[in-house]
Amino acid sequence: MVLASGGCRVFALVHPLSYAARSRHLSGVISGSWDPSETLELLRKHLASGVSYDWIIFADDPTMQEAARRSREEWLRPWFPVDPAGDKPEVLTLKTHFLEKAAAAGLPVPASRSASSAAELRDAAREIGFPLLVKPSSGFAGNGIYRADSLEELKRQLFIPGTYSIQRVVEGQSGGTAILFQPDRPVWWHSSLRAKVWPEPYGPSSRRRCVYPPEIKYIVQELAPILGMRGFGELEWILPSEGGPPQLIEFNPRPPTYLYLTSFMGANLSAVLRAFFSNQPAPIARFEIDSQEIALFPEDALQAAKQRDWWRLFRWSIGQGGPTFDAEPDLVRCYTWVIFKTLLRSLLHL
Repeated sequence: MVLASGGCRVFALVHPLSYAARSRHLSGVISGSWDPSETLELLRKHLASGVSYDWIIFADDPTMQEAARRSREEWLRPWFPVDPAGDKPEVLTLKTHFLEKAAAAGLPVPASRSASSAAELRDAAREIGFPLLVKPSSGFAGNGIYRADSLEELKRQLFIPGTYSIQRVVEGQSGGTAILFQPDRPVWWHSSLRAKVWPEPYGPSSRRRCVYPPEIKYIVQELAPILGMRGFGELEWILPSEGGPPQLIEFNPRPPTYLYLTSFMGANLSAVLRAFFSNQPAPIARFEIDSQEIALFPEDALQAAKQRDWWRLFRWSIGQGGPTFDAEPDLVRCYTWVIFKTLLRSLLHL
């Protein structure tokens, strides 16, 4: 929807039975796979056929991680959002690398360490203190994240082999900034708070609310040369309850799921994309922290079903739950059965 509204012809390489394939904003669907590695190989073969594009976006985390793994292959280098010659693919896709680079640049980040074993994890916890969050370095959608308030609680968690980012908990409101980058600078950004999430406590947003932390402009401008990225990304942060600048907690190198909502929160994404393709800066809108909450679909509807919030479910059923009904009615129809199953499971556990 975002790209089509900016005048782009959009083709999606997705499984033909996926929800994305049913979007009315696509100019065409290229048959893909559920498996990210197979999808990348299909993309390689598709490009080898001689087709040409202006921009290729790796729009979900598993596909982006697979693209990062193969980013130094000759065919993929021109399409990957950063120059793969150095360590930028790892900075882009690994939480530990990103936080190290941000801290080295003097940007505000919580006390954090990386760990690759249970012993290293405990040592890092003793160093930065409790409470803390443990995150898989390459996880997404809140998967695998847990909080520990003491060493005993940390020891009770089963350690699954891998690399982890250990962060000191910052109490406050979590939010994020959607950013459109050229390699040397940000073209546009838009910030909002995560008013509610689903699944709780670390899942994707179900409701968001506009906010404009004054420090974000400086942070986003300093972040551009660290990433060297071309395209959409999302910077996640926490506004500390005790005051001070937003504390950066991770970066997601793909369009955030709520990007389409920024149009309903006052942003002119058509103008933003025109500025991007003409290599010009886009206007940045400012909003107050008490602005209206806007619901995301399907997360808000799924949360309402799980919590048996009949009023919210009713509003979604009559097209008043949120702006998705106007933006992508086919998506709503696709998720109807999923919402019904969630509600049924909730009722069976009464």
